[in-house]
Amino acid sequence: MIKKILFAGSMVLALTLTTGCASKKQEQSAPQAQTFTNLEVVIIRVNGYGTAGEENVQLNATQRRLLAMRASKIDAYRSLAERVNGTRIQGVTTVNNLATTDDSIRAFVDSLIRDARVANVRELSDGSFETQLELVLEPEVQRCMLEGEADNPICRPATVSSSSQPSQQGRNTRYHLD
Repeated sequence: MIKKILFAGSMVLALTLTTGCASKKQEQSAPQAQTFTNLEVVIIRVNGYGTAGEENVQLNATQRRLLAMRASKIDAYRSLAERVNGTRIQGVTTVNNLATTDDSIRAFVDSLIRDARVANVRELSDGSFETQLELVLEPEVQRCMLEGEADNPICRPATVSSSSQPSQQGRNTRYHLD
């Protein structure tokens, strides 16, 4: 008889606790969409570095210097794309007999950057170059990046089209940075 009373009491207690938890979940309101109203202009500055690589008999000193400048500019654009839109990381690890036999990591940047400005280019003491790029992110563009306003014409996806690279045709990037 005492076992039945204890069992019934524990069941009532368990149901009460379960019901109490269930009612708490229903009382919680859905999270409100966050709005960003007081955004200020943001200036993103990045540096890129480049060198002409190994000496090539077919290139003279001026050509190597220009290639190093070009490499630093391209590296700066890559760095800017990483800052604005992020980097996709892909990794694969192979384990055999409880030991890692192969480990490879690849990083991808797929982005369209517009209106970036070369702020500074300077030659370093070792002959390589450093390029500094600036990109001004207006509040409207930041709002697109944070909220993804589909009806705002500034937020429409930009299309990359290039006849020299057919794999890029029609690919949409994340944001239109005009």
